[in-house]
Amino acid sequence: QTRVGQRQLRLRASATMADEKNADRSSIEIKNLLRKISSERSKHGDRVRSMTKFRNYVTNGKSPEFYDDDIPVLFLGSAAPDAFLDPDDDTLVGLVGLFHACGATGSEGGRKRNETGLKRSARPAMELCKQLLLDWKEPGQKKGDSNLFAASFLALPVQYYSHMALELHCAGDERGGAKLQAFQIIALILLSHLSEDGEGESPLMLDDVLPNAPKAQQEFELWSSRHVPSNDRDTIKSNADFRQKELSYQQSQDALARKAMGAGVVDDLEEDDILNNMQKTVDFDDEAGDESEGSEDLDDGDVVAAMRKRRKDTAKEIQSAVISGDLQELTRGTVAVRWEDSQLAREQRAKAASAAHSKKHDTVRDSQEAAKEELERESEKNKTLGKDPLGISIEDDFDLRDIEKNQAEQIEQAMIEIQE
Repeated sequence: QTRVGQRQLRLRASATMADEKNADRSSIEIKNLLRKISSERSKHGDRVRSMTKFRNYVTNGKSPEFYDDDIPVLFLGSAAPDAFLDPDDDTLVGLVGLFHACGATGSEGGRKRNETGLKRSARPAMELCKQLLLDWKEPGQKKGDSNLFAASFLALPVQYYSHMALELHCAGDERGGAKLQAFQIIALILLSHLSEDGEGESPLMLDDVLPNAPKAQQEFELWSSRHVPSNDRDTIKSNADFRQKELSYQQSQDALARKAMGAGVVDDLEEDDILNNMQKTVDFDDEAGDESEGSEDLDDGDVVAAMRKRRKDTAKEIQSAVISGDLQELTRGTVAVRWEDSQLAREQRAKAASAAHSKKHDTVRDSQEAAKEELERESEKNKTLGKDPLGISIEDDFDLRDIEKNQAEQIEQAMIEIQE
């Protein structure tokens, strides 16, 4: 990904002054479009005209140049990853991306909301996306290659696609939804999704792109069975199988991480599920190991191969421990007398492991929501610490942590009271 301050032209390694001027013009056209497609600041007709103007600019046969970092801004506006936003450029503030225009919902001019809840301008926005991704050809672009818009689009993390409201378009009516275009874009994602650096494949499955949308998934599968070539359907299925294995592997690793952080977390998974996940982990690492061994680029000291071997050995050890019965949760079904045994503590440890894995939040809203959740968890923790589930103490300032620290004294006092 191109960082701010290292803007590059997409088509040529050494750009002429004319090329740079052309790319600067494209930057201006993108910002003009994004200022006018906000459903909060413009009327339907103005939004449609601005999208038509930009489509004509791209497809007028003059082959406009673009900077790499302008394409994510086109799709996401001010919500684009920080790597593509210059903090000193005030013109990037408050821009609504093309994805958001695709997913804009609500009523307009007192009209009743349509079946999907999409604004009327969501359809031409989705049509523009499809034209940029699939129809436009770069000069010298070879058959089967992606153009600059598709290459940038496919390297975005999957969560950014949610702004497009693809599930609403899949189940939409003729007025608000762009059903065919949504299907074509979903097929593109499932066939060719890339890692964030754009260098390698990063397969996804339909659940990633249309989460919690069974009707939309059914509509897509019906369409793809009729209109997607059989070899592409095989590729989509193969990618989905790989993604499922990857998720199983991650689930197993997360369970191991939570187990390492404290007792009582792994029991959230049934023993059979642990066994199945561990077996999938071993199988997944076996496949990865086979690929590594067959690669001429890896040597005996390869760090990645060493990590895979260590993870595989660890998974096998845990699997053996579960089978032998050595790995059991002793407090299952009992009343928690320690903070770390409580359900809330387990949830906090699981959330902490997840936060450590993700490292950062995608948007300011995500950060705010995470801070709010943390405050709520801390409040619940304080309430829990003030409860006396076993009726050990009647003091007003009861604290479960004090009880744990003074177990011997509590037992001695209890024995004295029994004798009395």
